[in-house]
Amino acid sequence: MANYNDIGGKFGIIYTCNCGWLDRAHSYTTPNPDKTIGAANLWMNLLKEDGFPDYINKAPGFVVASRQEAMKKKLGIKLYPGVTKHFVVRKGLPNHVKQQVALAIFMEVSIGFESLQDSWAARTFAQSDSGFSEEDLVSNLVGFYKALFPIIDIDALCKPVSIAASRAVWNASGPVGRNKNRRFEPVFHPCSECTTPPVFPDQFKVIVPAVKGVHFIDYFPPRGVGPLGF
Repeated sequence: MANYNDIGGKFGIIYTCNCGWLDRAHSYTTPNPDKTIGAANLWMNLLKEDGFPDYINKAPGFVVASRQEAMKKKLGIKLYPGVTKHFVVRKGLPNHVKQQVALAIFMEVSIGFESLQDSWAARTFAQSDSGFSEEDLVSNLVGFYKALFPIIDIDALCKPVSIAASRAVWNASGPVGRNKNRRFEPVFHPCSECTTPPVFPDQFKVIVPAVKGVHFIDYFPPRGVGPLGF
């Protein structure tokens, strides 16, 4: 959950003219040691096609897992609540179709994780307003594109403003956790350092997410079998 003190930190949030609020911890991602977590690992798993074998519409496929989680500390204990989903992906897809599949999976898991954080239990017992925080889904999307296309210059495209200007936006528009955003598109606010109309960069819109059921489907292990089939 981002708060006022997170503005401007290395892995904190910042307001940008073309991408709205961005969480740098989401948008500047690196591969996680847990190979199921994050866009970079998801993309590598799709490229390698070395998941547990299965079939999709009678064609050879492989099982891929994708997870999002957040560390919560309660009574000195670190907890990692999150959402993991498994899918069967058709083998041999061209890379541009794999990109579409990767984006569809990533979006579905992102929505699932934000829904978990926005649940009654999370809001009541964790006292968190993090679910669908204004910056979350947009930052995830930007991070996804950065993972697939490392050459992308996020700052050049999104145009972050100063810490002072970001704080002014927060003070005028309210906390990001209170301003919910359930779309992978930014919410824009008036900002003294943004002098031209905001335009969400086309570079973050070039991939059309695949439709589930054609190139990938949900994976449901047989009863009594583990989540990866063994």
